[in-house]
Amino acid sequence: MEQSKDNLLIVSPKILKFYMPYDRSQRRLLTMLNPTEFRLVFKVKANQQRHYNVTPNCGVIEPYTTTEVCISLNYFDFHPTRRYKHRFCVQCVRAPANLPHDLLDAFNEVERSELNNVRVPVQLNAKCVDVSDHQFTNMQFDRPDFPVDALRQKFRPLCPNCAQHMERTRTEKTGCNLGRKLIALLVLIGGIVMAYFQREQIHSLLKMDLEPTDVEF
Repeated sequence: MEQSKDNLLIVSPKILKFYMPYDRSQRRLLTMLNPTEFRLVFKVKANQQRHYNVTPNCGVIEPYTTTEVCISLNYFDFHPTRRYKHRFCVQCVRAPANLPHDLLDAFNEVERSELNNVRVPVQLNAKCVDVSDHQFTNMQFDRPDFPVDALRQKFRPLCPNCAQHMERTRTEKTGCNLGRKLIALLVLIGGIVMAYFQREQIHSLLKMDLEPTDVEF
């Protein structure tokens, strides 16, 4: 039975969610299921590639199996009031009989209408994640003596002014960076001026040495 193109690949989750703070790397797993009897070749694309790392960004999924892709969000200048439209697109095609050395070449050999596209939007939250006591209670740990209370203290709810605090910290870091750049520029200018005067001084000394002297006979 021929599989519909729209059902070639199942991707989970449907939405990738990230939370503040955005001054560090965050990782999410994207799980892909091949529900068909054919081998599939996939690739993952992002409309904001400079902010994300995708590992692996392409691969092969065997029939009736799953594979995982790690998506890392790098640090970027996040503004809570700005609307971001980050998204991913997972494309897949049936694997050819002879796979090319570079898997991405498999997409150059098929028509655009044969591509299966699964879009995964990104949700950037302007708040920190809050782990409740109920979630801790329902967690399953491998060790019965796991220090749950100590872990709960580390994941205690953050203050309601977290977003404002992160914004102030970002502004302070920006001010410090501008100050460092200004100092570096002044040092560079000072070095150029000093080199110029040293060059002029050396030129004057050489000129004095090369001038003919009066010799009395």
